[in-house]
Formats: sequence, structure tokens, C-alpha cells
Amino acid sequence: ELHQSTERYFHAVLLVFTDSKPPLHDLAKLHPRCAKACPALRDAFPRRTEEDKRLFELLKRAYIDARYKPHQYIITATDLAELGNRVKRLREVVAAQCAAHVAQLAAQREVQH
Repeated sequence: ELHQSTERYFHAVLLVFTDSKPPLHDLAKLHPRCAKACPALRDAFPRRTEEDKRLFELLKRAYIDARYKPHQYIITATDLAELGNRVKRLREVVAAQCAAHVAQLAAQREVQH
């Protein structure tokens, strides 16, 4: 569910900032698009350290592997908790950024009318 939540947050950003929702499920492809549209998301899922990269890969693989290869997909309680914290932070950043952008668009619309 963390993968799907992350995917939905990324899609929300793209809808709000670009008015598009690409038919992508790959978080590694969605994240750069979101970061381009909304620079505040660049660090939403950092991949600077090997640990960051490992956790992102674990999240990315969760959608397919946890469902269709459960004997191959292993996640510890510690990793699950850390990913949960990262997805919560992502949710907070997405909510704040999208709300600010929508308010900005509404203000622009009012000025035009």
C-alpha cells in the first residue's frame, strides 16, 4: 500500500502542476517528472546514500514483487516503518505544495476576472 500511496501522491502533483496524469506506475520515472513540475519534491525521496537507494528500490519493487513474488520480496519491520515515515513526509509535502499551487491559481483567476 505504500507504493500505491506514493504513486497517487506523485500523480496528484502532476495533475495539479501540469494538468496531466501519465499512465505510469514506475516510481523511478514518476519522481523526476514530479520534481521537475514541483522542485520541492526533489528531496521527497532522496537517493543520495546507498541506504536511500535501497529503501527506494524496496518501495519501487513492492507493487509487483510483494503481490506476485511474495517468497522473493522480503521487508523488515524496520524498513517498513522507515518507508512509512518517508511516505508520510511525502504526503505532507504534496499536500502543502498542491494547496499552495491551487491557491495561487485561484488568485490568478480572480485577478483575470
